[in-house]
Amino acid sequence: MCPLSDLMPESLKKDTFGKELRIGKIIHRYEYEITHPDNKFSIIVGMCKENGDISIARVFINSDINLHVINTEELKQLQVDILKKDYTFLSNDYSFINCSKIFDEVNYSELEQEYINNPINFFKDDISKEKLRNIIDKITNSKTIKPIHKKKYNWK
Repeated sequence: MCPLSDLMPESLKKDTFGKELRIGKIIHRYEYEITHPDNKFSIIVGMCKENGDISIARVFINSDINLHVINTEELKQLQVDILKKDYTFLSNDYSFINCSKIFDEVNYSELEQEYINNPINFFKDDISKEKLRNIIDKITNSKTIKPIHKKKYNWK
């Protein structure tokens, strides 16, 4: 038996993708651009028209804090907790949003194609407005986020 999503016409998938993709949306996808490629949750924190497409800025949700990487007080302060009781798709009771690094290697058209090919479990939830404000504040005030990213995504 084929999944219901296989019966959806591509135009409907594109329309759904366009309506769902927004700042604050949590997505789940295979991440190639990290040290150990894997399926990860990320939160869209910025969108910017660029070269005929839309660049998508994301931060990752991690199941724990890697103390070999997050090894200073400044980096620890750039972690935002996220709880399973609020976001039931998480596997750990406590996870962390890493606001010390921005990932924007993918664009709208790439994500849209991934969604069209496999829409199941791609969109998870919206982060709360309060938590999104906290994330953006940390990004804006972070010394680890390059000024070019802050300007590009209008984080002031």
